[in-house]
Amino acid sequence: MQVHRSDIPVALCGQAMIAVRRHAIDALRHAPAPAGTADLPARFLRHADEQTVVGIHAVLAAVAEAGLPSTALATCAVLAAPRLAGRPAAARTLSGWAAQGHATVSPHIVPQCSLHAMASAISVALGCHGPHLGVGGGPEAVAEALEVLPWLVRQGGGCRVLMVATGWDDEPALAANGGSAADPVCRAVAVVAEPAAAAGLRCTRVAAPPARPRRGAEELTRFASLAAAVVAGSPVGRALPSWSFVARRGALLRVDVVAADRREAA
Repeated sequence: MQVHRSDIPVALCGQAMIAVRRHAIDALRHAPAPAGTADLPARFLRHADEQTVVGIHAVLAAVAEAGLPSTALATCAVLAAPRLAGRPAAARTLSGWAAQGHATVSPHIVPQCSLHAMASAISVALGCHGPHLGVGGGPEAVAEALEVLPWLVRQGGGCRVLMVATGWDDEPALAANGGSAADPVCRAVAVVAEPAAAAGLRCTRVAAPPARPRRGAEELTRFASLAAAVVAGSPVGRALPSWSFVARRGALLRVDVVAADRREAA
């Protein structure tokens, strides 16, 4: 039984996946942007959530692959889909507050760890003046973003959309001193989406026996393979294999792709 379907044509002209160990994320806050893209403002990511740091660098890599000049970013929209973002920072804050009181609570914790924080940071850093929003937040973040993506391409007036999904392979656990007890990997997958004259993504929500949420690594790797296949392309009009993502209430979101020639993009 199909309960929802979207046939709005969307082409992908760039994609990137980044995987970073937790201990290396602080260095990434100050890392230069890829060649062909503008550097981030100094100390811009100083207080950002770990997933935001990795997500922004994935977006920069996708923009570089797409060959977009900085002037083209002004009209872009931003769609960010973090998976359980902000929880390690919130846990550290609560631990510090319990041990040492309210003076340990940073004023940056709320604005940097909200659902829309990543989309807002990308929009400000890259100078994007289109719509920007965060979706998901839970285990189904990738599916929710893919459902919103075609709608945002259309409602944004036919603009490009910078979409990124992020998550931990294994969510960091706190040690007794408030630090991390492990060194898990944080992943981010970013795509540059644009309107297409034909073909595109077809997202169909399928009623099925409840599916367990997949681990972050599995769902993000699946999304990365979808993005890479679409960017690589196939003869126009020929369908690529379909992918499935776990959606809300255990339903499945099936994504079928008919690759569009980039020359057909609006």
